[in-house]
Amino acid sequence: MRLLTVLSFAVLVFVAIVLLVVVIVAWPPNMGLDFTGGVQLVYEVDRNALVTDDEAGGSPAVVDWPSLIRALTNRVNPAGMKEVVVRRYGEWQVEIVVPQADRRELAMIKKLISTAGTLEFRIVAKPNHAPHEYVINLAKQQAQDRNKRRAKNVRDGDDTIVGYWARVDREEGEDGKLGALRVQVAGDVIRNATTGELTAWNQIELDSVEIDVLMIVDEDPRFHVKGEHLGMVSRGYDETMRPCVRFNMRGQGAGLMGALTGSNLPDEARDTYQRMAILFDGQVLSAPRVISQIRDRGQITGSFTQEDVDFIVNVLHAGTLPVMLNETPVSETAIASDGTAHQTAGLVISIALGALVAIWLVLLLRYGLMGLGGSLASSLQVLIVLATIELVHAAVTMPLIFASAAILLLAVVGKLLICESVRRRSRDELSSVSSIWGGFLRSAIPFALALAALWFSGIVVYAMGTFAVRSIAGPVVLGSMAALVTSCFCLLLPMAVITTERQDQGRGDPLG
Repeated sequence: MRLLTVLSFAVLVFVAIVLLVVVIVAWPPNMGLDFTGGVQLVYEVDRNALVTDDEAGGSPAVVDWPSLIRALTNRVNPAGMKEVVVRRYGEWQVEIVVPQADRRELAMIKKLISTAGTLEFRIVAKPNHAPHEYVINLAKQQAQDRNKRRAKNVRDGDDTIVGYWARVDREEGEDGKLGALRVQVAGDVIRNATTGELTAWNQIELDSVEIDVLMIVDEDPRFHVKGEHLGMVSRGYDETMRPCVRFNMRGQGAGLMGALTGSNLPDEARDTYQRMAILFDGQVLSAPRVISQIRDRGQITGSFTQEDVDFIVNVLHAGTLPVMLNETPVSETAIASDGTAHQTAGLVISIALGALVAIWLVLLLRYGLMGLGGSLASSLQVLIVLATIELVHAAVTMPLIFASAAILLLAVVGKLLICESVRRRSRDELSSVSSIWGGFLRSAIPFALALAALWFSGIVVYAMGTFAVRSIAGPVVLGSMAALVTSCFCLLLPMAVITTERQDQGRGDPLG
């Protein structure tokens, strides 16, 4: 029994050392706006992109502001762990305040904000394919008209859109130059995006001019497959181990995808095939051949980096913005920290540590082995909370510090009461083992129930609250769970030693 107890204590010490290493390696934690300052970005709604009857772009009432705020929040703060503010600002603007970030991270945030996030699947126009010839001829006629050659849509008459030009996406360029095209356009109907003139892939400098490729627009709604028809979207790797985006279709989407691909299968007699373009915000990310009918799942492949894939997946998870925002922010202002938060946090942490050390001394000097278990439990609780905050990159805010300190002190006081209850029973040499366990349970059960109630309340508040509320609920959930788990292990071990000695010797005071 003694060997088992020693081994158990050794395991707990080992866990504490591992947690300490994690805390040191991952230090410093992600500090909130109060400590580091931040950046205020103000974006304006692109009124030219609003579809309204009012030539001035309509009124702000046409914008679904709650959906816009929610989508932007999900993009900038998908895990809900950062201290981010997203709110309406004036009539047509949105304010986004993010913690201090380096240039690369801030550029990614700006890209997330200004990306609409629309996804659609279209068939690439194929020369010498009879069903597409009519649309291609209309595109050629449009290219001859100086007033229409740069138009995005190809119209049959004045109203019916039968095709449109989609920009071919590129890889990241160097030194301000255009990167390589993500999609091969040899044999496709393409144009110079700047002039609107039709051209061939071998007659134009692809690395110096943006390229548009012609898409077919079918009037039949059965062939309109969009991002809203996607179910689960995830990161993955293709057959060549390159990063890709995997997706599943949901509900009606599976039928629409099946209809689109099923009507564009290869012509085995002529050995021809169709290509299905995958467009993200109107730009062609990929255009694979349609080999067989696709219904419920697929993947977006191409020359993507892991960062590209993460960006696309994050945007698709957050959802499409109900309105477009202008790409360039109206204003960008750095917000400096005044140092007040550092002083307040330092005071709170000093008081909490002082009280904690005082209680630890009482535990160790008065309760011996039982107090050692209680002190070890509190130490593990602190390390678990710190390690978790760092690993999930949670923002350290004043509410988080207050809540964590309160839960820690509450837990250590509870352990103190448990130790006192057990000590009183064990000092009585006539007390039986069951009596000692009874004293332990009478104080431990209310303590455990209180922590469980705090944990459950924190879960409910965290699920329903905003970031400000979650800043309090998060540490309550984490701290109460850590206190409950560590207390169970670290207090039951000394209890096993105490009761075993009492049973073997029938006397003595194991608590000292």
